[in-house]
Amino acid sequence: MKVHRELNYVILLISICCGCRNSGKAIEGDKILAKAGDNILYLSDFNKEGNIYINSGKDSIATLYAYAENWCRDQVFQIEARNRIGNSNEIDELVENYRSSLYSDALEKIILKESHDTSVTENELIQYYQENRNEYKLDGPILKLRYAVFKKNSLDEKTFIKLWNSDEMNGSALLQKYCSDHAEDYKLNGDRWIKWNDLKESFPKSLININKLTKKTQQVVRTKDLYYYIRIFDLVRPNEELPLSFVREQAIKSILYLKKFKQLENKKKQLYEKAFKDKSINILVK
Repeated sequence: MKVHRELNYVILLISICCGCRNSGKAIEGDKILAKAGDNILYLSDFNKEGNIYINSGKDSIATLYAYAENWCRDQVFQIEARNRIGNSNEIDELVENYRSSLYSDALEKIILKESHDTSVTENELIQYYQENRNEYKLDGPILKLRYAVFKKNSLDEKTFIKLWNSDEMNGSALLQKYCSDHAEDYKLNGDRWIKWNDLKESFPKSLININKLTKKTQQVVRTKDLYYYIRIFDLVRPNEELPLSFVREQAIKSILYLKKFKQLENKKKQLYEKAFKDKSINILVK
């Protein structure tokens, strides 16, 4: 049967190859919990997994017994697997490859942790966006807006309209307070982009049509029980160019990822050149 190379399978192979041995080295005075063939489970193995054994009470004995029983079940399966599979060069190769990848991953983490280049300048951001703007697509309109929804009997419209007509994109502190006290739903941070697809459920589809909304739109929709107030400061549709401010966070993550990748490649190059110079590697292909 062909051996698959998925990660979980490799981990299983490592368990099979390495599991059939003493669970841990004996510590002087260590208590043996169970045996399976030549393999021994010690109390210290139980403690290594963050468990705390209190040498008293039926509950402690029951916990240890369950732990030992599960270990024995695993050992029986691993022993059977080894007996059936036997020695396999392919398994050994997979295990060694996985071990090597773990070492490589650990070194990469060390190198990245030592990095101090975790900032992105505005010029870097602008340049990256100009070079990659075609990668950013909209699946629906995005807006900068504020809205508020009130029950008819909870709204003092004269007071609210004075606050609502403020030119501050996020509204005044008094508007924030009024909406907090009286609105059924509201969003006042008009300086932030939001996807219409994330917002549209807040409005009755039959009353508010996104295709008819434009920049600087102010709209009031009154139903029998609810009043909807909408004020749009900016709007971008899928066929229009995305503003950098909308993709800023995503672009910064991409830039930092590229910086890390470049740093790793540079480090690999340095290590290779040093090894070549020291003659610790030797390519014999002619």
